Amino acid sequence: MGTTEREFSYEAFICDITMVGSKSYLPKYLDIFWIDGILTGKLSKDAAANETSASIVRHACSVLLKELKKESNHLHEDLYLQELMLEKLERINIKAGVTNTGFAYVPADLNDIFNGPRYSPEHMARLLKLVEGAIEWEKRQDSMSQFTHP
Repeated sequence: MGTTEREFSYEAFICDITMVGSKSYLPKYLDIFWIDGILTGKLSKDAAANETSASIVRHACSVLLKELKKESNHLHEDLYLQELMLEKLERINIKAGVTNTGFAYVPADLNDIFNGPRYSPEHMARLLKLVEGAIEWEKRQDSMSQFTHP
């Protein structure tokens, strides 16, 4: 039985996540497929991929903020992306067996995801570079495993 390719699109995200419930929009509950897709789209120079990621983030924020009874704005989208980056790095560290990363990451809950930035913009720019490198590292690992495991 073969695997089916998942589609990274706004519509597929809505269909996939909406059936699970609003808390499933929190980065700690997102499937790695969506985290990677959103972050890769955000890092992409392709306008369509970038806009797809932005649309997904705006939608996730509006769902979570409605539950929190807050109005959406650009800062909330940045905070959501920050949490996605932290979640991605934590999952890579776990996958790679790294236990001491120098920072303690506690995934945000519904009540604290939009409370404000955890890190300075400069630190977040460095974190974004780390995420970009981590996604590339994972792609190389996955392609190398295809050669070692037929």
